[in-house]
Amino acid sequence: MERAREIGIESFWHKDVSEETILDIINRMLVGELIYQNSTPEVMLGSVKSTEFTPMEIQVLRLLTIGAGNEEIA
Repeated sequence: MERAREIGIESFWHKDVSEETILDIINRMLVGELIYQNSTPEVMLGSVKSTEFTPMEIQVLRLLTIGAGNEEIA
């Protein structure tokens, strides 16, 4: 959440909530409220909980998901 705020994202919410909650969030954002979740939900990545990764491991996973490091080495 801190990173979202730092880079200027006005609101951020994970999609693992009910449709009613999402609609409420959208309506609140439309009137100018900035909305961030209090915590990141815990999800399983393989056999590991997302909360068990170190910040460096999270950074590596982010790079892998965007394809960084897949360039061919000459």
